[in-house]
Amino acid sequence: MAQEFDIPFPQYMWITSKTDTSQALRTIGRPAVLKVVQADMWHRSDKGGVQAGVTQSQDIQTFLNKHGDTDIILQEQAEDVVEVFVGMKHDLQWGWFLVIGTGGIYAEVYQDFVMGTMPITKFSIWRLLKQTNVYQILCGSRGTSYDTQFVVDTIFNLHLCALSFPDLEEIDVNPIIVYAHGGTMVDFKAKKRA
Repeated sequence: MAQEFDIPFPQYMWITSKTDTSQALRTIGRPAVLKVVQADMWHRSDKGGVQAGVTQSQDIQTFLNKHGDTDIILQEQAEDVVEVFVGMKHDLQWGWFLVIGTGGIYAEVYQDFVMGTMPITKFSIWRLLKQTNVYQILCGSRGTSYDTQFVVDTIFNLHLCALSFPDLEEIDVNPIIVYAHGGTMVDFKAKKRA
């Protein structure tokens, strides 16, 4: 699905107790991130379901021992630069709406969000993004500019993805990591309608 909609993700692989953890780290690279993949776990870091900075096989084994009864991925660790949140939700009465803002584990604390309706154009995504504080950071408020066109294109592609699957109720991307050129999504969750 990600390739079909040109949505960038870091390299990852599924990990089990039978995985050659040394080979997994060589394949993904160091440092890496371990994540629990569980349908009802929306805030993994709050529940100990994420471990960044994985560099040794023993790190993987310890995480597996702690979370062995769940699905686990080992993911390439993205550089920590600027984080953007994108949420999309379908309401039976109002249809799809979009939320954009500052991302990361403190997204709720910053309360830097704007909302729009979908379907949406790239121009309208630009207008929404410009209303956020994170836009000022993306535009170089501290001397370094980041790829705002990448953010707009990625949000637009996510919106096309949401509209293409009638059984979807919600998409949550937190965060999109944005670099000076390009970026990646390190956490993508989709929820089907009940």
